[in-house]
Order: sequence, then C-alpha cells, then structure tokens
Amino acid sequence: MALRNFEPYFPDRPPTWVEVIGTVATVGFLLPDLVADIDSHTVAAAGFVLFLLALPLKAVEDWFHRIGMAGRFLFIAGVFMGVQLVTELAPQLTPLLIDASTGGLLATLLYFTAFLARERTVSGWTATREPAE
Repeated sequence: MALRNFEPYFPDRPPTWVEVIGTVATVGFLLPDLVADIDSHTVAAAGFVLFLLALPLKAVEDWFHRIGMAGRFLFIAGVFMGVQLVTELAPQLTPLLIDASTGGLLATLLYFTAFLARERTVSGWTATREPAE
C-alpha cells in the first residue's frame, strides 16, 4: 500500500528491477569516489536541491516518456558529450560540474529510496504506462 500523501510526486507504478539494479550499480561504482572528491559543498548542495526539486515534476516524467528510448539515449549521450566538451574547453569548471553532479546523484538516490520505500515492492523488468492498483 502506497503512502497517499506523496502520490503526485512519484510515478503511479512500482519501481522495476532494471531501476533497482541500475541505482545500486550506479551508487556502488560512482558515489564513493564522487563524495570523497567534493571540492565545494555549496555547489554539491545546490545540485542536490535543484535535482530534488526537478525529479518529482510530472512534466519531467512525461517528457522522458514522450522522447522514447531513442530520445533518452540521445539525451544521455548529449550530456556525456557536453561534460566532455566542458572538461576540454573550460577545465576550471570541471570541479564545479562534478560537485553539482554529485549533489544530483545524491538527490536521485534519496528520491529513488523514498519511491522504493513508498511502494514496498518491485515489479517486473520494464515499466508499463498502466496505473498501479
């Protein structure tokens, strides 16, 4: 049974195994090094707050569904290429970018943990657009 007070802020379905495994793998491989290398706690906190505010927005979820799997791939590839471009052209901004990304990853972990705790179950491997009962 899901907590109803937070219903508008989470997807209307339980998390999938792909999401759980992806979150655990990302947190296990990336987070320890990123947290250890934070240079500016202020920038990390700003990234955390901005991501935490953006994650529950229905418009963000709808946009990700509208662009489809190919669009998501292109978006993620574009982010990676943009980060590489910043690293090459403005190396002094790299620590700020890493700190903001670390804050965003921490916010995503908090959001997903709350989502998982709210649902208390994991569905199959892929999400459907059908609402959960």
